[in-house]
Amino acid sequence: MFTQENYPICEYMKDVTFQDKYVLNYMQTNFILVQKDIKQKDELVNLKVYGTLTTYIISKEAK
Repeated sequence: MFTQENYPICEYMKDVTFQDKYVLNYMQTNFILVQKDIKQKDELVNLKVYGTLTTYIISKEAK
């Protein structure tokens, strides 16, 4: 999930959605969760994130 500081939707996901034990348990059981701030430059910049909240779902084969 690509986020940015002080963005209402990102803050809601962090403070409300991912605090729900059912949601968090489901996500941790079925996915590998990664959160990146779009302001940080790194290898993920090639995923062309144009805004937040952006979520990528990548297969086990990295496709």
